[in-house]
Amino acid sequence: MAERDIHVVEQGDGWEVWRIGDSMPLGSYVTLGEAEEQAQAQAALDGVAVVDHDAGFEATSDPTPPTEA
Repeated sequence: MAERDIHVVEQGDGWEVWRIGDSMPLGSYVTLGEAEEQAQAQAALDGVAVVDHDAGFEATSDPTPPTEA
């Protein structure tokens, strides 16, 4: 994982998108799909990967490198 990868984290009944080191999430979403879509878009802009996590902040996926659009 890169230091500034984008992380999708389960939070209560929803999902949050975080950049490690930031004090606030980039966004909060009702569905995993919405969170993933926003995380992928931000990761593509930043040139970093997306990492999915469960509620305990354990990584549930390998970092996904950004895709070329």
